[in-house]
Amino acid sequence: MFTNQNQGQITTVSSQNTALGEPSRSQVINERRFTDDLRGDRLSLINQATGFISLGLFGLLVTLTYVGRQEIEADAGQMLIAGLLLVGGSWLVALLQRLRKIDEAIWIYALYVNIALGVLLLTTHPLTLRTLPFVLPVFSFMLGLMLDRRGRFIIALMAIAVGLGAPALAVPDIASYQLLPHQTIVGLLILFAALLADQITNELYAMTQSAIEAYRHERRTHDELFNKREALQRALRRSEVLAQQLIASNRALDQARQQAEAAKQSRGEFLSNMSHELRTPLNAIIGFSETMLRFPQMYDDTALPDPYVRDVNQIFSSGRQLMHVIDDILDLTRVDAGQLDIQLERVSLREIILGTLATAKGLVGPKPIRLESSLPDPLPDAWADEGRLRQVLLNLYSNAAKYTEEGFIKLTVTHDEARISFAVQDTGCGIAAEDHDRMFQEFQQAQSSRRDPRAGTGLGLAISRRLLELMNGTIRFESAPGKGSTFTFDVPLYVGQDTAAATPSDSQAASEPVRSAAS
Repeated sequence: MFTNQNQGQITTVSSQNTALGEPSRSQVINERRFTDDLRGDRLSLINQATGFISLGLFGLLVTLTYVGRQEIEADAGQMLIAGLLLVGGSWLVALLQRLRKIDEAIWIYALYVNIALGVLLLTTHPLTLRTLPFVLPVFSFMLGLMLDRRGRFIIALMAIAVGLGAPALAVPDIASYQLLPHQTIVGLLILFAALLADQITNELYAMTQSAIEAYRHERRTHDELFNKREALQRALRRSEVLAQQLIASNRALDQARQQAEAAKQSRGEFLSNMSHELRTPLNAIIGFSETMLRFPQMYDDTALPDPYVRDVNQIFSSGRQLMHVIDDILDLTRVDAGQLDIQLERVSLREIILGTLATAKGLVGPKPIRLESSLPDPLPDAWADEGRLRQVLLNLYSNAAKYTEEGFIKLTVTHDEARISFAVQDTGCGIAAEDHDRMFQEFQQAQSSRRDPRAGTGLGLAISRRLLELMNGTIRFESAPGKGSTFTFDVPLYVGQDTAAATPSDSQAASEPVRSAAS
């Protein structure tokens, strides 16, 4: 049904689309094979019809010969030759079709049909000359549907030549031959059939081209949907794998959390038990050493020799220091368990600061260190736990005294409308940048060659941070090696009855983050 010209147009359009990335070479081949199949089906149909016609001619020939009609016997030779041409041509066309040589098969069919009709027209029989030429437009039209424009007009000229030339060759004197009116009509019909085949073929080509474009669009849409579905399936499979990994990770994390909680509970129980076990003998050591130093009347007013006083005093100081360590450990276990009681109330800072400065003199000892302070007048009242606020200040002074050999330790107090800020500045050895992240961790200390040999266990800052969180406060520091350190913390300012009325909720809210952090 499609011509060589149309096939060439389809191939050209397909090649251009392929260059644009639309149809592939295999699609173009498949489209051409499709058109060849359509033309082959049509050729097979008319070739089979021609074969049946040839068999009919043979049957008519045999019948008329048997009847013995004289006017038919004269054309028996032409009919036999035409029948043989039709049978042989039909067989050859069928063979070429099996070999998928469609173009060659169409031209062979056109040649053997025209030659066979030309042989039949080599007669002077009036009925044959008047009827048989009208078969030529029909064959021209059918062949024109399967050829390109040039081919269909070649076939038309071939049919006109057969329709006009064959009867002329049958006349003994060609000079006396006259063109009959029906022959003119046949020629015009042949040209009309060629034009009609050309028009129909162009319309069929446009329809087919539109169908091919729709098919290509459908294939592109199908491929895109298929690729998206494949990508979605891959994403779903990855999601399933990630979900399984997440479930496994959650299980591992849950197990690790349970183990950490069990380890923390075991650690807390161990520290609590050990602290209680150590507290009993320490109380005896501290009590007896203090009695020996301060109450000689308990020993018949017999004073200790000076060398003994120095050693017993060391025993007493060391016992007190160890008792402070045990208290810190007990506070830490209580905070972890959420059992540390904080009583938020109005606190007068003057007594706390004066008491802390007096204690700091003992912490400094014989070191050439000045104790300085910068306090506002009057000092505001804080909303905090008095004992725990004093403990935080003493911890910061204790750290400053341990790591400062000379210079000063200065306390600066400032406040605004909501917060009171305390800054403890020293001129000690400072803290290296790599140690900043672990300064508020339990049992962690900065590495320093100038560390006081009496330095503690690294619990002071950790306990201070926990206590300040329970009092709705914060703590931070600035330090550099060789430039000293400044620890700054703040607590809420006492603002009157509104703050006092919020004591339970504030205390509870403050304790919640600590329990979360401990867990």
